Amino acid sequence: MKLKTLILIIAIISFGLLIIISSIPSKQEAQVSQRVVFTSGNPPSNCAPGKVYTNPTLNPAKSWVGSNTNACTPDVGGDITPSSVTTASIKPPADSTTALQIFKNDGVTRVMDFDTTNARVGINKTPGPFDLDVNGAANIGSGLNVGASVTAGTFRPSADGTTALLITKADGTTPIEEVDTSNRRIGINKVAGAFDLDVNGAVNVGTSLTSATLLSASNCANTGGTCGSASAGAVTIAAAATTVTVNTTAVTANSEIFVQNDSSLGARLSVTCNTQSSLTLGTPRVTARSAGTSFTITIEVGPTTNPMCLNYRIVN
Repeated sequence: MKLKTLILIIAIISFGLLIIISSIPSKQEAQVSQRVVFTSGNPPSNCAPGKVYTNPTLNPAKSWVGSNTNACTPDVGGDITPSSVTTASIKPPADSTTALQIFKNDGVTRVMDFDTTNARVGINKTPGPFDLDVNGAANIGSGLNVGASVTAGTFRPSADGTTALLITKADGTTPIEEVDTSNRRIGINKVAGAFDLDVNGAVNVGTSLTSATLLSASNCANTGGTCGSASAGAVTIAAAATTVTVNTTAVTANSEIFVQNDSSLGARLSVTCNTQSSLTLGTPRVTARSAGTSFTITIEVGPTTNPMCLNYRIVN
């Protein structure tokens, strides 16, 4: 009797365990029951702990995992939101030309694409042939450092100014070119000045130079010939004299010096210019020079009563 009772008790216990074990879902069944499929574009405002929310209609499909605080945390391959993820690095499951993407809140409008295959970034577009490819305007807050070359249709500053655009040497401080977009002027090796193109240095013209007027950097008007560094100016040969020495540092050993009798310079020189013919006084010519110091203009006969007015131009 006791043996039969023991066997019966064991049978009842075994049957109960079998019922409990059969009621436990498999791992795969548990995973399926924890996955929520939806098609609204974004996950619900609350994601239940342990639940996986997937939208298969997005390309690529995106998933979010519920947390203990009911927050929706992006699953691998899904969206990344600043409020839910803090990480030192982000890497995709596999490299591709659109391995990582940032969308607007609608989940459709693309903002940035990361091409991890070619190490390129596209802003408002799929990355193209450039490492950084922007479909739209770009604002550089301080400086743009270019290692190789820049290809662009236009450059424009954030605001117009006398030094709106600046190109410097590699040291970042020595100016090479400054663009004054307020007055539409350019300075090379200097701040743009009073001229549309202002160059501090020599200029080489490969073929031809066409201009309505030619202006020298400085111009002299002095009856005694004291002209500083002026490469052009107006001077006089005093009445009865036959020479004038023009003191200017612009002259060199190889300068071409052009001299012309000009009786219309009286107002500029504050004198009454002599009007005698060059046939009488002789044609003014350069008879001596001292590089970096002066040159001498000579005529054959000294003018009577009034000085001969002359202009000169030095070409180096």
